[in-house]
Amino acid sequence: MDSYVFKTSCGTTGFFQKEDDICRIYLEQSFWPVNESFSWSDWEKYSTGPNADNMPETTLSDPLSKGISYFVWHTRSQINPNIVDLKKVHIQQGSTVKE
Repeated sequence: MDSYVFKTSCGTTGFFQKEDDICRIYLEQSFWPVNESFSWSDWEKYSTGPNADNMPETTLSDPLSKGISYFVWHTRSQINPNIVDLKKVHIQQGSTVKE
């Protein structure tokens, strides 16, 4: 399982995990943090399909950041999905991460 921490252009921090086709995303927000699961294959279909021109922007060129930006966009949270910082992390399941 690959794990990443990221930051959006509006300062929201998040955590992303990908294992095979299952993706999990956590967004730290003031009132209601977001914790959702998605399918990586949904991102692949969207990014290569007719809606590819409507993808959210991302500052980074890493293809993973584009996928994470898409999933942040899909949470329908009130933040900009532009990923400006992305780092791979190595943590044990059940651990907590503090910024």
